[in-house]
Formats: sequence, C-alpha cells, structure tokens
Amino acid sequence: MFKLSANMFNGLLAGILASLATSAAAQEMPKQFEFSVTYHAVVTSDMVTLAEKDFAGSFHGKFIATNDSGGVFMHNMFGNCSYAVVRAKGVLEMSGGCTYTDKDGDQLYETFKIPPGGSGEIAFVGGTGKFAGIECAGKFETVARSQDRSMAIGKKNGSCKRP
Repeated sequence: MFKLSANMFNGLLAGILASLATSAAAQEMPKQFEFSVTYHAVVTSDMVTLAEKDFAGSFHGKFIATNDSGGVFMHNMFGNCSYAVVRAKGVLEMSGGCTYTDKDGDQLYETFKIPPGGSGEIAFVGGTGKFAGIECAGKFETVARSQDRSMAIGKKNGSCKRP
C-alpha cells in the first residue's frame, strides 16, 4: 500500500493551493480585452399592432450571460433589462438598457440599440466594484427566438477598457 509522507503531503497541498491561487489570479480582468458572451433571455412585453407585420412594444426581461471563454467579464451574470421596440414599414428600431449583477454583487450597466435599418450595438457604461469605470463597445445578435418573442438566445462581442 502506498503511504504519503508528511513532506509529500505538504508538497502536494502546496501545489494544489498554488494552482488555485494561479487560477483565481487568471480570472482578474486586464485593462483592455476582447469579449464574446452568450445570453439567454425570458421577456414579457406589451405590444400594439401597427400594421400586418409592424408593431410597437415595451419589453422587460431577465437575462443570463455567460462569457464564452469563462473569463470574469459577464460570466454567469444575471441581468434585468427594459427596452422599446418599433417596427414600422418593415424597419426595426430598438433601444434599452440592462443592469447585470455577478456573484459578488458587483453590477455592470449596459445600453443597447438597433438604429433604423442597422444591426445591434452595445455599450457598457460603468458599474460597481470590479466594473467601476469600465467602458465597452460591441455588437449583439439574436441567434434564436421563440415565435411569440418571449424567449431569446444571442451573442455579444466587443472590446473593453478599464481605468
């Protein structure tokens, strides 16, 4: 039977603790970085019909965001979002904002829009704790949506800088 000596045990324990410390340090956000995030959303809406395929509505959603690489930024964060959407003459326009909160209680503030005939633009405009002073810009895209628009899956990509 193999027996671990006290020195071997202490060495093994030190190695495990060092790897955990290294892993935690690797989770700190750099001053500048790129991000790729997947989000899932469940939303409620109050909509009015403007024409056969056109509408206006207010949406309120609960979002879950996961960093695609497992990094700290937007990893396992929960968001509360509100936004307005208008589709008139087949042209969609949207704007809104979200507050995301991580496991430490730190918040991240996001604004987003789709200008008429454009694609989704996002900006992170600060936050609390580790997100204080952060500035990010990027794009978002819905990759799947339920027919009644009550659920969605999407991607966010962009770059950030911190003070």
